[in-house]
Amino acid sequence: QNGGRVGSESSEDLERWQSVFAAVTERELRLYESAPWSPEAWGGPLHTCPLISTRLVSSSRQTDMITFSVRCGTPEGVLTHHLRAETHRDLANWARALVQGSHNCAQSQHELVCREYVY
Repeated sequence: QNGGRVGSESSEDLERWQSVFAAVTERELRLYESAPWSPEAWGGPLHTCPLISTRLVSSSRQTDMITFSVRCGTPEGVLTHHLRAETHRDLANWARALVQGSHNCAQSQHELVCREYVY
């Protein structure tokens, strides 16, 4: 598992950013309010995104912040999470974990069913 905090410390950015703890498991991207310290806490993330439908879509450097965005397909639609990394190395590690995790998850699927929507 890979874990790390994403958020912002400056007073202006506190209104825009919420500090979270993120973890990539074999099958999910999980976002927690804080670092889980018990098995029960690990089982109760704020948001869970299946890696099979999660994509890293962008990264950028805005002033002194390094940000990245992920899109997660859910039964209710596509959710976008904008996250912040502390360093470029952290960003590279998150990108690697998300991309390799989604590829590994897809390879381990024996069957994948997709719905077709016609408008």
